[in-house]
Amino acid sequence: MNYHKIFKKNPALFPFINTSFALELPKMKTDKEIKLKFTKFYQLEYIGEVAERWDERRIVKRKADFIGLTLGLAKSFSNDFLYNQKEIFVDKAARRLGENFDLISALSVLYFANEQNLDMNESLKSIYQGILNCKKEVEDASELAVAIRLAVENKSYVHFQREEADDQTWRELICSLVDQLELNLNSPHETFPLLALIGTVYDALEKPKAKEFKTKGMVRYLQSVSALLYKEISDERAFSVSDVLKISREDVFVYNYLFVYECGNFQEQEITEPGYDRICKKYVETQFFSKKPVSDDFLKRVKEGFNFSSLITNLQKFTNLDNLKKFLEIAEDELVDRVYPSHIILIQKDLVDENKKMNFTTRLLLGGDYPVRRLNQEQFEYLQGKLKEYQANNDLEFKPNQNYVDLCIRYGYIDLTDINKLKEMEVTSYAVNYAFNQKNWEQLITLLEKLDVIHHEVVWRYDDRIKDEVEGELLKRFYHLYLNFLFYKKPSKYTKKIYQLLQDDSFVNLFELSEKEIEKTEKTIYNHEMLSKRDAEELYRKYTPAEVLEQERVEKVVNKIRKYSSLYSMEVNFRENIEDMKENELVRKAFVEQFLLLRSEKKFFDVFILIFYKLKYHELLTEEENRTIENIAIQSVRYAS
Repeated sequence: MNYHKIFKKNPALFPFINTSFALELPKMKTDKEIKLKFTKFYQLEYIGEVAERWDERRIVKRKADFIGLTLGLAKSFSNDFLYNQKEIFVDKAARRLGENFDLISALSVLYFANEQNLDMNESLKSIYQGILNCKKEVEDASELAVAIRLAVENKSYVHFQREEADDQTWRELICSLVDQLELNLNSPHETFPLLALIGTVYDALEKPKAKEFKTKGMVRYLQSVSALLYKEISDERAFSVSDVLKISREDVFVYNYLFVYECGNFQEQEITEPGYDRICKKYVETQFFSKKPVSDDFLKRVKEGFNFSSLITNLQKFTNLDNLKKFLEIAEDELVDRVYPSHIILIQKDLVDENKKMNFTTRLLLGGDYPVRRLNQEQFEYLQGKLKEYQANNDLEFKPNQNYVDLCIRYGYIDLTDINKLKEMEVTSYAVNYAFNQKNWEQLITLLEKLDVIHHEVVWRYDDRIKDEVEGELLKRFYHLYLNFLFYKKPSKYTKKIYQLLQDDSFVNLFELSEKEIEKTEKTIYNHEMLSKRDAEELYRKYTPAEVLEQERVEKVVNKIRKYSSLYSMEVNFRENIEDMKENELVRKAFVEQFLLLRSEKKFFDVFILIFYKLKYHELLTEEENRTIENIAIQSVRYAS
């Protein structure tokens, strides 16, 4: 039983236990102050001595001392005891119980034996039997909760130390104790340790049946308490737990938090990391948002460090003004770090000083801390009124940004057609961005037409996006804006774009341009040498007669042939020129002349002969040229001989 956590939370709940003994004895070996205390008052320096001589040194003066002593010894390290000191303690405890039996004291001794791995000797058997024979009901709720927990903790000890039949007997004991339980659960922060003590009963009994209890609904009761200890209670399940335990839904979340964080074992809990965060979130929300004043116990806990983001963004949900004031005391730094629309209530309720009011007002209107959330019209109008008040009375400087202008336009404080006001407020660029972000292209284009060209950049930067979504007259107006800005921003690219658009059928059809208009424009562009070399060549070919283009092409081919520097290069490029030689005399003649000019290359005589036969095969030689080349070939052979 991890009673350390539970006893520390509210020792006043357990007047029948000397919690000092229970908590201090396990630390006696390592804590000098505790050791000094027992040495000074009882002349005992070691745990083993305490177990052996507790009755001689009058450590136990009342039942609470005995129970606290027994629980403390149970949680001490086993090697702190020498020889048979554990058995001596059990024997003395049995004699004490024989004189004045008490159920919780007996269960504590059995728990000591369980924790210290003692076999059940005659003394323990007598204590065990005394527990089973005890017919006296435990009237105090706190004592009963502790008795139930001790009985559950001892269940495994009975299983291994007694006969199999005793398992059922012990199970019936636990059920009979549970049947007596009646807890007042209306003050969670005070009584949660008691309810936590029975949190393990449901699992220890391995899903008990309803018939094992006399009390109707007890299984669901135990199951709900177990869920509070081991699981995250969802909003849906909170209703059923509330109904079973007869507590408010808000208290369900309080118990869930207190059980999980202050009584439970994280290794045994079935909770995800986000689940732990949600448990904390519901805990602080249900308390601070409640109509009831928050308790001092609650405030002590939240001061230790919580994530208050869900509260800060929902300050309007505080229904108790005192709770809100107390929250401000705890979370003042967080409230200043980030400002949300919910901060308006702090201004309205006069809960912060003038400087913070002005700070919150300007930051809310500028919207820097809440990129996702927006002010509604009522909130905006209130803050706008406060802004004017602060500007008049405090000389507050306020420089509009995009968020503020968006709000002004959305709620009618700025008209996009009022260009003078936009210029006066120096928010023209923000107004353009607003119209663009709304995708109201007609509104955007109308606005831009009234503004200087410097503001037209948006249609140039996002031309494809806008162009694809407008048509007709609106598209014409778009092109005018686009081309004006292009000429202003990138004059060197202006003519290139004009030329590209004239090749676009959709653009030509939109502006109903005639062929003469297109030709006139293109020739003007060409004559003024305002195009790239590639576009200029394309335009030249478009308007130059075919016979002239052909003549120029032939001249280029002839010039290329005359640049051949060897017979080898002529042979390699023969196929490239063959069609031109067949169709154009100038090309043919240039090729033959260059061939004869290079005939003196003796080392390429074989190439010379190859070209000669190719020319002859394709009938590209006159009779005279044929004879000339044959003679050259014959002479070359003779010379070689």
